[in-house]
Amino acid sequence: RNGPYEMNSHGRTLVGHDGDTMAFHSRLLLDPALDLGIFVSYNSDRGPAREALIRAIADRLYGVEPVEHAAKGAATPQRFDGYYTSLRAPVSGHDKIMSLIGTVRVSTAADGMLELQSPQGTYRFVALGDDLFAQVDGSERLAFRVDGGRATHLFVDSQPMIELARVAPRDDPRLQLAVVAAAFVLSAAVFVCWPLSWWRHRGRIALRGEWRATLLGVTHAALVIGFFVGLGSVGGPHEVVFGLPEQFQRALWVPFILIATLLLQLVYSYRAWLAGWWWPTRRIHYTLLTLSGIALVAWTFYWHLTAIILDW
Repeated sequence: RNGPYEMNSHGRTLVGHDGDTMAFHSRLLLDPALDLGIFVSYNSDRGPAREALIRAIADRLYGVEPVEHAAKGAATPQRFDGYYTSLRAPVSGHDKIMSLIGTVRVSTAADGMLELQSPQGTYRFVALGDDLFAQVDGSERLAFRVDGGRATHLFVDSQPMIELARVAPRDDPRLQLAVVAAAFVLSAAVFVCWPLSWWRHRGRIALRGEWRATLLGVTHAALVIGFFVGLGSVGGPHEVVFGLPEQFQRALWVPFILIATLLLQLVYSYRAWLAGWWWPTRRIHYTLLTLSGIALVAWTFYWHLTAIILDW
């Protein structure tokens, strides 16, 4: 179990601990030098209100904390640029995707300051030393662990129990978004582009096998869109705690159905180029649709978004 941890605020060393679930957010804060204790608990999802209240009490007790300025000769912050995710994240269940959703980005602004972009917003930091940064217009601090001239881990002062590590290249959010976006856009385009292209080439006599391949492609596109609709049925973290929606659970079977369709699509893609099915743009679209489907299936198995979890 986690015990109390030290926090530095307003020039004082404080001891405390947070407690959080989906239904409440609490904090115990102790100042041993003053024999002072503060406890606050919200029995709702208003977690950010806890921070504002504690900050207001501390400002009243100790005075407003002075703004820290950059240290002379601080290291160039570009070596900290990248994506980081918490090591305190699920890895075995359907909620593994939370580690991707909770990824934060560290980047260097044009003025040399460090920017932290998270789901809660963007925060700016100035350098206090080689690996230490202080928040502009705030009390937060960031520290980095550097190995071989490149930051590997990120530590947030207000959350000492959580360590963030630089994500591996395969977990880069940009790559993950590209896989999802490609599969969705190419599938949606089937219902927009294929009817238009069919109308443009009306009167053409279809070659043997084209209609079966077309029907399979439409089925593939419908399954992919249905899969994303099923994932979107989750209203938020609270709903996950009390069980996954039935629509979400049904969507988890889609990757297994796609495997069967993709095997046939690979055959049809080969035959389409060999026999000259359709027209060039349709063949390109069909091939890309098949390849994006393969990437999406691999993506779902990696992030455990399947009815049967197979850990890689």
